[in-house]
Amino acid sequence: MGFVTQDPYAVRSKGRADVAELCVKLTQAPTPVEEETHLINIATKRALTVTEFKQMFYARGDDEFCIANIYECPNNAESVLSSVWGKRTDNNPNNSCGQIMNYNKLGGRPNKPPRVGVAYGYTVDLQRNFYAQFEVMGNWERDLCTKRENWTLSSRTIVEDQLYNLAFVPEKSDHPCLEVCYARRWQDVEDALAESCLAQGNIISKCDYVDLYINVKIINGNPNTKPTIIRIRYTIQLHRGPDDLGDWNVRSNITASGVLSSGTKHDAPEGGYQQKNPSIVGNNYPPPPSNYSNQHYPQQGYSANNYPPPPNYPTNGYPPPPNYPTNGYPPPPNYPTNGSPPSYPPNYGGNVKL
Repeated sequence: MGFVTQDPYAVRSKGRADVAELCVKLTQAPTPVEEETHLINIATKRALTVTEFKQMFYARGDDEFCIANIYECPNNAESVLSSVWGKRTDNNPNNSCGQIMNYNKLGGRPNKPPRVGVAYGYTVDLQRNFYAQFEVMGNWERDLCTKRENWTLSSRTIVEDQLYNLAFVPEKSDHPCLEVCYARRWQDVEDALAESCLAQGNIISKCDYVDLYINVKIINGNPNTKPTIIRIRYTIQLHRGPDDLGDWNVRSNITASGVLSSGTKHDAPEGGYQQKNPSIVGNNYPPPPSNYSNQHYPQQGYSANNYPPPPNYPTNGYPPPPNYPTNGYPPPPNYPTNGSPPSYPPNYGGNVKL
């Protein structure tokens, strides 16, 4: 028997009492994975950044899962590329003939529209393209022990067309639409990644990769066919900075503070036009008073390089402030008449900041 140290606090306690009992009932009971399912593991052919992934699947801009909108023209490669779903294979924006991968489509065929290819391949062979209409229909053929040629014409064509057009966001109104059964908030995804790294003793740093998974479950109305689960692995590379490492949600207050402190280059105060020397960026000289007479000051735009106008002193013939560079302008009117000259700041001059 090992040596046991006696708890000194337990020894000195003279009484005891129960305080409370807490309980929580989870809203979701553990549900085992259905044994009678077909599982297909696929992955993206190109690593994405966190920003690219969130643009596709957290499009609301907050922590909630939300699939992005569809591109404007499905039959145009530039339209696909201009959306969040289109990515270049070579990451070269100057290559106008480069291939584009469409991350929205799970079915279809290659080069439709031209220059647009498939973004998903099999995890064991990423070079082999994944097409939902081939895999899923092949599984159902085995379930029914009947080739698709022996299905009724209407059932075969409808199933083929729906799987061919399978996508996260339907390109047309009559295409199948995916429903979100469950999705984690982005903060929960970050916590899950942190727990995964902690369990394996890893630390996520810049240029590292993480894997995020999305399941797509396909069910049809025939009870003799098993559901098919397409498990998609998204490989994410962390290389951008604060939105990838530790604080993946870009904080608007930090961004706004940077704009307020440094300003926007060439932007005017109203934001309506551009100017190379904005008047809001000066040397802290005050603007002319609104009641200053224009007859004693030339009609020219006020800027940081001009001397400030003389202040609006009362008059009675006193000389202008010492060392004031009048440059030919008359002295300020309306000086006081109490018999003594007013007090001015020492060495007052146009280049002196008060």
